[in-house]
Amino acid sequence: MKTCHTLAAIVLGASFLLSAGCSSGSADHAVPTAAAIAESDQTPVRGREAVLTVYGMSCPLCANNVDKTLLQVPGVQAVRVDMGTGRATVTLDGTTPVTRGQLARAVDRSGFSLQRIEAP
Repeated sequence: MKTCHTLAAIVLGASFLLSAGCSSGSADHAVPTAAAIAESDQTPVRGREAVLTVYGMSCPLCANNVDKTLLQVPGVQAVRVDMGTGRATVTLDGTTPVTRGQLARAVDRSGFSLQRIEAP
């Protein structure tokens, strides 16, 4: 009987976590970022790749949100997200100019905070 209660508690706990979704993507945290500056930055990203450090990506759903939103930016060809490092590598198509501000706004729209953009 004790095993049944333990199993029921595990199932109930897991279903609660799944239904609650991922709360780590809340933009309400007070982490100092470069997002405010980057969002207004109209400097085009040079080269074919940019690496974005994103605060708060801790689950596959989080990574998927960032991935989908970055792919909506015209000129972004592909995105690889590494939840372990909190980095998103963006591959550009090379024909449509992409600005740092566009990438920063996309991260913000996905519900996360941009810490920095590394690009040539």
